[in-house]
Amino acid sequence: TTPTRECMELVREYEHDHGMRFQWVVRARADHKWHPEISVAMLEQHLTYMAPWCESEDRVRACYGGFDWWYAMPRHHADLVSGFRDGVQCEDLGRKEILGSDPVFGHNTSCFRALGCEGWLASWLVRSGINFTALGCCKLGDELRKKHCQVDTGLFL
Repeated sequence: TTPTRECMELVREYEHDHGMRFQWVVRARADHKWHPEISVAMLEQHLTYMAPWCESEDRVRACYGGFDWWYAMPRHHADLVSGFRDGVQCEDLGRKEILGSDPVFGHNTSCFRALGCEGWLASWLVRSGINFTALGCCKLGDELRKKHCQVDTGLFL
């Protein structure tokens, strides 16, 4: 099994033992420090939030680079996302949703020549019907359509 799957087994065990269910689950790589300062009240239950893969307002890393370093997901997405490494298939990579234009920033993804595990994860999320966005990389005006981009979050470029 994978570390993410093992962690979700611990989450499920804790929930069972304590008769409760978490609303959000965060997956953070131990070798990467990124601690967004945002209240969970600013997050939307239909989105999984990924580490930002933008470098500036008009530039993003190739094929979602770094997007798997940290993510927060509603609990109802967590079991599915934790099955990524065991469930992803080669045909997932042909998804036009990730090979062409980045669905969040609208830039070319460069996945056809710079495919990494982030591209695989993006494909898995698309196939699984999980909507995702970058937590951060907000531009002026995004606060009108992205709840987490409110001016007081400090997530603007």
